[in-house]
Amino acid sequence: MVKYKEESTVFVPSGEINSYIQYFGNLGKYKTKSVQFAPLNLSYRLTEKLSFQLEVYRMINAFNYNANDLNNENDNYFHGNLNIAYNHGYIGDTKIKWEDNLYLRGDNYFDSSENKAWFWYNPLFDFVDYFPKGDYINVTQFAFGPGLMYGANLDNSSGQNLKSAMIGLFSQYSLPYGFTFQLDVLGYKEWYKDSNFEVNGYDELWNLNIFAFLYYTKELHKFNEKISLTFNFQGGFDPLMATNKGASSYYPSMWSINNSNEMISPVRGTSDSWKSTYSLYATPQLELAYNHTKDLQFYIFVQAKLNNGVYGSNEKNYRIMPQGGIGVNYSF
Repeated sequence: MVKYKEESTVFVPSGEINSYIQYFGNLGKYKTKSVQFAPLNLSYRLTEKLSFQLEVYRMINAFNYNANDLNNENDNYFHGNLNIAYNHGYIGDTKIKWEDNLYLRGDNYFDSSENKAWFWYNPLFDFVDYFPKGDYINVTQFAFGPGLMYGANLDNSSGQNLKSAMIGLFSQYSLPYGFTFQLDVLGYKEWYKDSNFEVNGYDELWNLNIFAFLYYTKELHKFNEKISLTFNFQGGFDPLMATNKGASSYYPSMWSINNSNEMISPVRGTSDSWKSTYSLYATPQLELAYNHTKDLQFYIFVQAKLNNGVYGSNEKNYRIMPQGGIGVNYSF
């Protein structure tokens, strides 16, 4: 969902552009020289109700997610995602906030015939104002929303596609000592046409995804008015997944990928039923930021991601992946 600046008395269109390069080390025995370059991450609020977010990035030498391949590199992936959000405000005399979200996503695999596009609609109905304010724990989002998705293989003329219907809970909570917690629960069914979308030969599949994240941010030291050092943390289930049928070739769906925090997920085991599995991670980070002006910021970060390296029966095979990067952020 698009995040906004705080509203002022007189509305002024505003936006933010972020660009960064992120480097990934090896994950245990799985070797990679991965670089994730995000040339454009743009958020813009056009009116008090209408906003959009555009994300484009290229993955270089990323994991190919094959647990049998130790030199786990893949140099062929490009991704673009557009989210258009319209905030209707409160529904009638209720305290329920209504927001419409339209998404368009394209994935380009340069060395294969699997260039795909997805379109989905996900309205959200937020009941947060029905929750009382507390001294220690507060609900900052408690939204329910259905979703309809359509995906297609752009390189195939036989009409390979995916259709999906989803219902989800999207919630966030502020906790004591600067912690925040996010819990999202998504239940959905997928219908597949042709082998490019099918999972283990099934033409349909039920899925349940549970995302549970803990976040923390604290400024460790302010060197002067422009330079500061901050500690950030995020971790949790990303996600816990269950299906109604065992499928050794199962791969997280677009509902799961779009809601995930992980840029590089665990690799796929090949001997498991995949009827239930999870990705569990923790990523502490140190970020050094330089505020050139109030609108322009440069930053550098280092972090270590601990997670289960393989989906399936090897969930306890936890390894540390070193990561780091540099970036620039501009608000206007």
